[in-house]
Amino acid sequence: SLATLYNACHDVLKRISADLIAPTMSSSRVNPRKVLLALGDVELSMMIKAMLVHDNHFVDVCIDGDEACKIMEEKGVTRPYDAVFLDQKRSNKNLMEIAHNLRILDSRGR
Repeated sequence: SLATLYNACHDVLKRISADLIAPTMSSSRVNPRKVLLALGDVELSMMIKAMLVHDNHFVDVCIDGDEACKIMEEKGVTRPYDAVFLDQKRSNKNLMEIAHNLRILDSRGR
């Protein structure tokens, strides 16, 4: 459902923020993150995007993992996203291949 998907995205972004904050500092607030949604369903993606933007995140939307890789390549050498959410059913490649490609692109940006 929409709420379940949003909560999952929000929890991941919250975890990313928690990992970046010193252990002695606690914060219930999630720092703004750059997010790429590749969920295959444009309407669902736009609803999730609206919710995440409302939470002050920066969100781009694409159709699938193949397009996600292209967008990451086009963004250049800097790390373009803090999190990429993919729907494995909406890609011509498997998730492991996409994750590998994204890691290669990310390592070039470091």
